[in-house]
Parts: sequence; C-alpha cells; structure tokens
Amino acid sequence: MASASSFTLRVQKNAHVTNIAPPPTVNKHEAIAIGPKGVAVYTLGHEATNHLLCVTKTTGPMCLTFWPPAAVKSKHVTEPSAIKGTLGTFHRAGYGLQLELNGHPLYYFKPDLMKHNPAIAQGDHVNNSGIWHVVTADPGISAGPTSTAPTMPTTSTTTTTTTPYPYP
Repeated sequence: MASASSFTLRVQKNAHVTNIAPPPTVNKHEAIAIGPKGVAVYTLGHEATNHLLCVTKTTGPMCLTFWPPAAVKSKHVTEPSAIKGTLGTFHRAGYGLQLELNGHPLYYFKPDLMKHNPAIAQGDHVNNSGIWHVVTADPGISAGPTSTAPTMPTTSTTTTTTTPYPYP
C-alpha cells in the first residue's frame, strides 16, 4: 500500500466548480481531483495520450499556455479510491512525464493556478480546442488524502452550457 506522501491526486470535497465566462454557465459544488500543484485537474474531451489535441503554446488557440500539463517527476503514481479509473503517466515531449487518467492526459487551468485555491475550479466546460472537464471524485469515499482548504458554501444551482473561447 502506498504511503500518503506518494499520492499524486487528492480529493477536494465541496469545491466550487464554474467557468470563467461571465456570467458563469457552470455553477455547482462537488468533489473534484486536485493535482500535485494543489489545484483542480482537467481532461480535454476526445483527447487521448495517443491522440493529443492540446499541442502548442501558440496555436490551437494557445492551448498549452492556458492548459499546462499536470507533470510529475516519477512514473510511480497512485490515487485515492474516490477517483474512478486508472492513473498513470506518459512521456510528453518538452514536458517530461504527464499524468493521465484512463488514457486521457490531465491538465491544469492557468486561472486556477493563479488563484491556487483547491476549493475552486474555473475551467469546467470551457470551449478551447474542445470541451474541458474537471475530474470529479466520489464524495462518499473517504480513502486517500483530502485537501484541507476552506470550502465554499453549498448552493443547489447547476447550469451547463457550452461557452465560446473566453480569453485572448
């Protein structure tokens, strides 16, 4: 069994999941996965480790500038049982080892990194080279480490729509 220090992903319960398009078209609270940098991790719809769509910092449009890879230093990774799937790594040119979940590369969202608050995920359903999805977790399973960041008040509002590319 892995020690707590070997976990690569953690669970943040009751995180405020939204997107940056004003007004937010996603607004909910749920348990999410947070990566080694302490913020939410995302997948890009229809992307796989053998079919990368987010490939450049200057085109696509500027995908890797706003969605940096969730990179790690070791191939030996584990995740809490609250996160469904198999966590692994793959080599990404120019970035080293990148986390993947069920064959889907994991990324951070630059505005989340700038706020550095694990209780906030601002990139869910952002439309940039495809639709981005925050990695969710099962809030009823307590195995694995949980973030100690303050949580946001719970609301019952949930609205989801596709938004246009929201940044320069």
